[in-house]
Amino acid sequence: MGLFGKLFGKSQAGKKISGQPNFSNIQKTAEILDENIFWNIIDHSLKSTDNQTEQEAFLINDI
Repeated sequence: MGLFGKLFGKSQAGKKISGQPNFSNIQKTAEILDENIFWNIIDHSLKSTDNQTEQEAFLINDI
């Protein structure tokens, strides 16, 4: 193992890394969410959760 291998770990050459997220399960909507409703949802999520992970789960369920 060379100097860079020691610094950065094993070579990742054999692993395929996907640069694009999978959006195949997202459906298009017919209309845009009203801005006031959007900010009310965000405000409610901030008041109802303690951290970013909980807020993300809250938003996924609410939206």
